[in-house]
Amino acid sequence: MTATGSCVDLAGLEELASLTAAGLRAGDRILLRGELGAGKTTFVRAMLRSLGVEGPIPSPSFTLVASYRCPGFWFHHADLYRLEGRPEELEQTGLCDLLESGDCVVAVEWAERLPECPGRVVRDVEILFAGDGLREVRIGAGNLAGDRDR
Repeated sequence: MTATGSCVDLAGLEELASLTAAGLRAGDRILLRGELGAGKTTFVRAMLRSLGVEGPIPSPSFTLVASYRCPGFWFHHADLYRLEGRPEELEQTGLCDLLESGDCVVAVEWAERLPECPGRVVRDVEILFAGDGLREVRIGAGNLAGDRDR
C-alpha cells in the first residue's frame, strides 16, 4: 500500500481499516500514531472484525498487549500510551519478542514510543482530527526505523 491521505468519518475509518486488514500476512506490522481519541483503537478493532474476530475487543491500554487468533496468524494489539518508550519497559511487556517474530501480525498504538527496530515491513497509519467529526488518515509503507517504502 502506498502513502494515502483521506478525510473520512468513523465509518470511513473502519472501511480503510478493513482494506488494510485484507492484505495482512504473518510478519506484518502496523504502526499507529495520532492524538488521544483520534481513532487508533477504532482502526485496530475494525481490522480485527474484518479478520473474523468476534466478541469484545477492548483497548489494551491497561493490559498493554491483547492477542487474537485470526485465520493464518495471531494478531497482537499493543498500546504504548502508558509507557515512556524505554527499552526495558518493552522487554517487560514481551513486545520485543512479538516484533521479532515472523509468525504474527502486530499493531502498535502510540508507535512513536517504540524504539528503533529496523528491517520489519509495516503499514504506518497516522490519524489526525480534521474537524466536523472527520479524520485525516495517512497510510504508508515503511519499517520500524521509520524509513519509507523499503
